[in-house]
Amino acid sequence: MQANLVSKQLGKPCGATATRCNAVARMPLRVNAVQAAKGASAQDTVEARREHARAAMQWFRVPPKIYFKGGCLEVALNELANEKKRAFIVTDKKMLDMEYTDKVTRILDTINVHHQVFYHVGKEATLSAVNDGLREISEFRPDVIIAIGGGSPMDAAKAMWLMYEQPNATFEQLVGAAQNVRQRVNDSATLGSRALCICIPTTSGTGAEVTPFSVIKDERTGRKHTLADYSLTPSMAVLDPQLVIQLPAAQTAYGGMATLAHAIESYISVFASDYSRGLSKHAMTMMSRYYGRAYKNGAMDYHAREKMHNAATVAGMAMANTFLGAAHALAAELAVSFDINIGLAYGLVITPVLKFMLKDPATADMVGELADHLHLGGFNTADKCDHVLSWIDAQKAAANIPVSIKDALGSSQEAIFSERVGTLVQNALDDANMVASPRTPTAADLTAMLMDAWAGK
Repeated sequence: MQANLVSKQLGKPCGATATRCNAVARMPLRVNAVQAAKGASAQDTVEARREHARAAMQWFRVPPKIYFKGGCLEVALNELANEKKRAFIVTDKKMLDMEYTDKVTRILDTINVHHQVFYHVGKEATLSAVNDGLREISEFRPDVIIAIGGGSPMDAAKAMWLMYEQPNATFEQLVGAAQNVRQRVNDSATLGSRALCICIPTTSGTGAEVTPFSVIKDERTGRKHTLADYSLTPSMAVLDPQLVIQLPAAQTAYGGMATLAHAIESYISVFASDYSRGLSKHAMTMMSRYYGRAYKNGAMDYHAREKMHNAATVAGMAMANTFLGAAHALAAELAVSFDINIGLAYGLVITPVLKFMLKDPATADMVGELADHLHLGGFNTADKCDHVLSWIDAQKAAANIPVSIKDALGSSQEAIFSERVGTLVQNALDDANMVASPRTPTAADLTAMLMDAWAGK
């Protein structure tokens, strides 16, 4: 099912010939779990991987339309008037009970768009929920799919969209397997021939409204699978801060940690470019100015809420085109294993992961640039990197993020944590995002990061 993105979806973005594009696609960027577990030298591959990434990086893709500012929900959905007739809304029970879906359906009613609501997405986007939704979609035959909620409804909606557009493909075929994550696409035309996909986030942090990813959990195995296909980029994202003004403090805290990790990992990714780094930097600027305020003041500080909502999406646009790295891989596994919010998990692992990455001189220089951008001071690169690490600690402290995994889970979980470390590491090594890390960690490296995170080092 794997296809070359250059020829299948984007024409010829390469400045050179299609032959060169195909050669780039065959470059093996990923160090798999077996190689890493055997202790393959990460540093030896850094420059080669950076060069391969530079050669392969040929495009920047975000949703064609992104609406923002308070009240934009109505403006955005009014675009459907006279164009679309049937809307399938994907959400969760909480969004339904809190009448968030009503905000959408009332607008659709005024423009005569028939609608059906699917609210069976749980805390995680599961394969069974996707299949259930797909059955309803196949009967309802919508020409627009609207996701409203956090990351799970948006991930589920994107997976339903992909499978609705490709009725003959199985989930396993769509997940596929590819060594080069930048070429991880399916042999399909660009989505949208049957329906558009509109994503409306009601949390600030996941960035799912602008990314080409969908993370789906297979309950049969307990594993999460990532659909990564640039055709999965939503048709429209709607960032209305009025939908997040009442976010609880904990969700504000965890969403901010996700935004911070997305901004940092996208900035140091081997796939980072002139087009993505400005977004990563500005997300961190907004984080620095408004995260503490949004957490402390909540609904009383509309401006801070709006800025953090924007920051999450800006960081999401960066990571959509750079992918993430070891922090994401570890945080995702930690969140699943101990049933904690992934934003909290990001906050627990980002420091030890970044310390490991800073051993690469080029990465240290980039993090030094972040220190300059944030006006943190420092006389040399090492000093600047220390200031960035201190800045991260300050952000966590401002939102009462636990210092360590031990503090987050409780010391009584130490034996269970130690027992699960090996599985967490092996699953993290298999994460498609690991290829974007500036240094490729071994199993021993990831184990050390988790143990440092447990201790809060």
